[in-house]
Amino acid sequence: MRAEYYINPHRVLEVGSFDNKGDGARPCFQDADEYVGIDIKDGNNVDIIMDVYDIRGVFDENYFDAVTCLHVLEHLPRPWEAIDYIGGVLKNGGYLFVSMPTLGFPRHDYPGDYWRATQEAIKEVLLADYQILNIEDDKSAISKHPFINCLGRKIN
Repeated sequence: MRAEYYINPHRVLEVGSFDNKGDGARPCFQDADEYVGIDIKDGNNVDIIMDVYDIRGVFDENYFDAVTCLHVLEHLPRPWEAIDYIGGVLKNGGYLFVSMPTLGFPRHDYPGDYWRATQEAIKEVLLADYQILNIEDDKSAISKHPFINCLGRKIN
């Protein structure tokens, strides 16, 4: 999607960056000037240990050009608040890439498992203040479980 939408961010934030199998989304943004991975626990690909609900106290407003949030929102009790906090550190015109399980994805705790989404829920609830550039159903290449990918652009 970066090439298709000419996305060349200087500062990138990965929310929920812990990845015990690789480097998360980091390899997709090797040309970024700054890449920060945050998660609630230390581990591979984590630069700062923190809760997404504390994000505004750590980063300046309108700081990042792009934010990725891959398979994180289902683990948060209030994902709409997390999106609001993320929006505070994302520049106007910045890009937010969200990936979230949809109906049929099995339960997986870390630390809890609260939500499944539909395209309508992502477009009309979670990313209602974003211009939706792309939204699609997908399946894990490994497990074949269904999820949704969505690319939005902050318009407010």
